[in-house]
Amino acid sequence: MIQLQTFNSRDAERMKKELQAVEGEIADAEIERNKYEEKCWDLDRALALKFKELEELAKECNKAVRKLKLGSDYQYVLNAKGSTPVEVMGIDYKSTLKPALDSHANDINKSSVEKLEELIILQQQSKKTAARIEEKRNRVVQLHSRVDDVST
Repeated sequence: MIQLQTFNSRDAERMKKELQAVEGEIADAEIERNKYEEKCWDLDRALALKFKELEELAKECNKAVRKLKLGSDYQYVLNAKGSTPVEVMGIDYKSTLKPALDSHANDINKSSVEKLEELIILQQQSKKTAARIEEKRNRVVQLHSRVDDVST
C-alpha cells in the first residue's frame, strides 16, 4: 500500500531535512557519549589512585591500633565494592573504634593524674629530705666549730 502512495517533492525534502537533523543529533550524541566515557576513565583512574592512598592509610592506622594495643578485632580491611564509608573501610569507626580510643584516652588520663600525684608527693618528700639534710649540715658545722673551739 505504501508503494501506491504518492510523494510530493516537498514531503521528500522535509523528510530529507528531518533525516539530516536526526543524523546530526546522533553525531552530537556520539560526541557527548565519547566525552562522558573519557570522564568515566578519568574518574576511574582518580578513584584507583584514591583507593591506593586509602590502602596505605589503612595500613598505617592498623599499625597504630596494634601499637596502642586496643585489641586484635580492630582492623581496617578495605572493600573496593563498598558503597558507604563503613562498607569501604571494613569497620564502623564511630561505633567500634572510637569507643575503644576514648576508653584508652581515659585510661591514659587517669594514669597521668596518678603519676602527677606521685610526682607531687615525691617532690614534697624531696623538699623535706633536703631540709633535714640542711639541718644536719648546720648541726655538723656547729659541732665542728665547737670541736675547733675546744681544741684551741
